[in-house]
Amino acid sequence: MVEVARRGPGAPTAGRAAAIAALAAVAGVAGFVIFVAALTPPRVAASPPPGRVAAGDLVLAVRSAAWTDISPQTGTRTLRLGVVISNDGATAAAIAPGDFSVRAPGDAGWPLATPDAIGSESLAPGETRMLDLLFGVPAADTRLDLVWTHANQVRRVQVAAAPARRPARAGS
Repeated sequence: MVEVARRGPGAPTAGRAAAIAALAAVAGVAGFVIFVAALTPPRVAASPPPGRVAAGDLVLAVRSAAWTDISPQTGTRTLRLGVVISNDGATAAAIAPGDFSVRAPGDAGWPLATPDAIGSESLAPGETRMLDLLFGVPAADTRLDLVWTHANQVRRVQVAAAPARRPARAGS
């Protein structure tokens, strides 16, 4: 190591040398952190679990799906969906019967069979509500999506329910 002697007011002192060494160490650590961050792949936002969607400040989750009955006279079945809606926002959010329908792949759709069951309501911030949604669906349609419209957003959730069997006819 070569030492250079300086004289005068700009000569390094032990305090200045320590400050320069500390500054160099901080710069080295910062450079290492930036280098490691550049090598790390970006984080991908986790997708919501199946059966759960968000629109605006509301989050909807399908908890259950079942065919409750079949009508031999009309050929329709009743699809019962148990859903939970949560308001994750800071203000009240409205829900209405017209926000819900079910759709088949060809986009044929059916509204709630009992719209007065939920009425037009408002969920307070942090509030969670369980809803029982009933839909009358032609027996031939088995692949369905719950379609939920809220905050000018349309969300679809695939319905996983085994269709009800047609009642056996007497004598067959």
